[in-house]
Amino acid sequence: MKTDDYQQALFDKEWFASSPCLEIGNDVLPDNIAYYIEGDEYIASRLKIVVNFNNKTTGEVTLNLFAEIAAELFSKALGKKISEELHTQIISEGPFNTTVDNKNVEMLKEVWPTGLGHTLEIIININTSAATS
Repeated sequence: MKTDDYQQALFDKEWFASSPCLEIGNDVLPDNIAYYIEGDEYIASRLKIVVNFNNKTTGEVTLNLFAEIAAELFSKALGKKISEELHTQIISEGPFNTTVDNKNVEMLKEVWPTGLGHTLEIIININTSAATS
């Protein structure tokens, strides 16, 4: 997933980039996946993949694609294959929080108040206290 240019936010010192949403399915409101990068001018300190599940009919396809994209991000960001344990947790949509090579890796799940869908986020944060020591 390719992002737009890495740029400074208008009223903030934060820098960011994001990809266009990858839409899954042909529904009026399809499932979608996007990739985000956040940090400062010199260091991208947070990588995030977000998936929105809008349709039960495409949920399994969307989840498998999300797991595949997460494995690719993990490999490129951390220089190693995603563990079978983390892959299983992604597929089971179970939230997790772990540290890999001084980087915090977590998955969050938010069920929408309407009960009609949910969001998963995988976030890789640089552990700044470990990175600077």
